[in-house]
Amino acid sequence: MKKFWVFFVVVVSLVSCSKEVEIGGNVTNASSMDRIELIETSGISTLPLVNVGINEKGNFSARVQLPKNGMYVLAIGGKVIPLYIERGQKVDISGDMATIAEKYIISGDAEKNNDFLRSFDAEFKKYTETLSVEDLIKKNEKKFISLFEKIHREILQLVEKEAQKYKADDDVSNFKKLEIDAKLVSLLDSYEQNHGAFAGDRTYKVSKKFRDLYKNITKDNDRMVREIPIYRSYKVNKLGTDFQTFVTEKYGKASMPPLMSEAFGKFLSQRKDLSPTEKDFFYALVISQTDLNYANVRNYDKIARLIDKYVVDKKIKKELKTLQKVLMGVTRAGNVPNLKIENSVGVKTNIGDLNNKKPTLIMFYASYNPNLSLTTLPILKKINELYSSKLDFVFVNLDDKKDIYLKTIDTLLKGMTGSNYYVHGGINSDEAKRFGLYAFKLPNFILIDKNERLVGREYFSLEDPEFLENLEKLTGKKENVSELLKNDNIPQIQDKKE
Repeated sequence: MKKFWVFFVVVVSLVSCSKEVEIGGNVTNASSMDRIELIETSGISTLPLVNVGINEKGNFSARVQLPKNGMYVLAIGGKVIPLYIERGQKVDISGDMATIAEKYIISGDAEKNNDFLRSFDAEFKKYTETLSVEDLIKKNEKKFISLFEKIHREILQLVEKEAQKYKADDDVSNFKKLEIDAKLVSLLDSYEQNHGAFAGDRTYKVSKKFRDLYKNITKDNDRMVREIPIYRSYKVNKLGTDFQTFVTEKYGKASMPPLMSEAFGKFLSQRKDLSPTEKDFFYALVISQTDLNYANVRNYDKIARLIDKYVVDKKIKKELKTLQKVLMGVTRAGNVPNLKIENSVGVKTNIGDLNNKKPTLIMFYASYNPNLSLTTLPILKKINELYSSKLDFVFVNLDDKKDIYLKTIDTLLKGMTGSNYYVHGGINSDEAKRFGLYAFKLPNFILIDKNERLVGREYFSLEDPEFLENLEKLTGKKENVSELLKNDNIPQIQDKKE
């Protein structure tokens, strides 16, 4: 009996510490092309944690490793559902595709917390509709502080009331209180910036009591920066004027503008008023929205060095490097990265070990992507026919199941010359993520020369001028791809003169 209880305690401990969450449900009137993604809202990268399909009955299910407890977004066919989930939970979501963004039912372990959030948000909206920001800013400072404290107190009481009503966990109610503080900071800033103009007193400066109030509301500033994305963005926007002044003074006479990741990194490094947490998160936010894109692929290594230089937190640095790989491409000119693939009979190989005798065009695709059949395949099929004598074609499938991949060979890819492979586990596999492949990037293409070295970068259109230029260099053939779709007859191939 004693052994049983030891075993029971171990099992309970393992379950309670599990990082995995089980998400499932039913969406009526969904299309077979609709996909469901779970995204962490407060993270650096906001890359999907999982991407799953909806079956013919409208059902879906997935097991996901959560990086932490907190707010996530469930994206369903372009519509989003905010969701507070915790590790180890089982969550069920149901609704109709047409209205699921507004009407949905959450059941299972996450029901009470999310019912609380939805109810509070509705009550909070009603409360704020009774307030006039302009009237508040016009008040004298003493009256404003008194009203602000009253508003703050009443909203926190509203959080408590709704949390008790739905028996919400302390963690989620505390998160909502933190979010309220983050939102109210902008009201304090608005008063400081605008009260003088409204009161006709251009010399107005806030008092020590106002400063103390501000410090109290922002006492958890670093936590708000980490967990509340809108607060993080708000704080970065507040730096805009100072940053512009810095750039003008430092780079105003430069012949070439600097990379944003370089200029903003230097700007943050000389700001003594910002904490290390603020600097890391602000830098991550700015670089992810500016320099991490395919237009900067030639600066790939420089940007990686800048991340190393200006980001201190190892976790944030790792997330940014992952995001860089996804948004700029794991594939840049050089040796072909490893990606394990298998053919239709299960023989395994590697992208870098194909040993093709000609230059190679590799397409990564999944059958559920609407762009594949609508815009990509009509061009690809003609390019395949025109260039197959000079170019090897490899088609790498990332569907959820291998049997779907096998069907694509005889349907979508029927009649095309080339080799067909599958990534085991599809788009949700560790192998796909390691290569930087996500559903939003499909279909995409890479070119490999006869020496098995990458040429250029990842491409998302067969009409990309850079792709066509490299295709011509590799094959010695030139073709106006745009015309391929306009004409029923395939134009004659032009051989590139030696």
